[in-house]
Amino acid sequence: MERGHRDLTGWIWAVGRVDPDQGDGVWRALSGLLLIHELARTLQLALVLDTPAAEWRFGLALAVLGCLVLWRWRPALACGLTALAVGVQVIWCFPFVANHLFVEALALALVAVAGPERPLGIAGCRWVAVAVLGWSGLQKLLHGTWVQGSFLASAIAMEEGFAQAFAWLLPSGEVAALVARGQPAPGSGEWALGSAAGLAISNGTWLAEILLAALLLKRRTRRWASWAAVALILGVQLGARELFFAGLMTVLLLSFQRAAWLRRLVPVLVVLDAALIASLAGWLPAWTFN
Repeated sequence: MERGHRDLTGWIWAVGRVDPDQGDGVWRALSGLLLIHELARTLQLALVLDTPAAEWRFGLALAVLGCLVLWRWRPALACGLTALAVGVQVIWCFPFVANHLFVEALALALVAVAGPERPLGIAGCRWVAVAVLGWSGLQKLLHGTWVQGSFLASAIAMEEGFAQAFAWLLPSGEVAALVARGQPAPGSGEWALGSAAGLAISNGTWLAEILLAALLLKRRTRRWASWAAVALILGVQLGARELFFAGLMTVLLLSFQRAAWLRRLVPVLVVLDAALIASLAGWLPAWTFN
């Protein structure tokens, strides 16, 4: 029993022990950032969903705003209640549920249930970041659509964001040919990238995700690996434009850093989320993002 306890403890802290003087600051900043993110996410769904009625959708957003106010006095309770709000959103969106919602709910729940054991909540969120990053890379490898660049080729053909981003990275003729193909049709042939640059980017993406996930588990490399992972996530958004997911992963990855870095992220995340919601509401020019 004692050996099993030591083994479990070793696994929990494989993502690094939290400095005693940093635990409370990291936990509070992390929990606050997750709530800010979830408020924006709830407003996004309130604006884009057709059901249930608008009163319910915006009422839930108002409830999450109340949790953000409650965070000042009872941060763990605020995160727990917000995790339940994410569960309501999953029900509303089912079966078309974005994976990001499950990540949000899990991170909020881990922060909430840690209670006074705040380093455990931080470790839980670090493990979520490692798991998402590593599994993303492993999926790309196992499915095989990134080895020959099939996914990126089809994305360039069908999505404006990818076409615009890769116009700067790949030979112009290759991008133009893919865009001309447009939506796939039966018998249209195999999707693949032919240029060395395209194959390097495609294979470099899944390789970097797996490698960085592993480096986050090493004491000597985890600090710079978390910054490298943030850079990778943000770089991918030049094409993918999954900005809410990028914001969430940035928050989780910066839990490997000192509290000051998380606090510096607060105004950045607020401005980004406000701009995205304003765009969806029609107050700023419309822009395609997820």
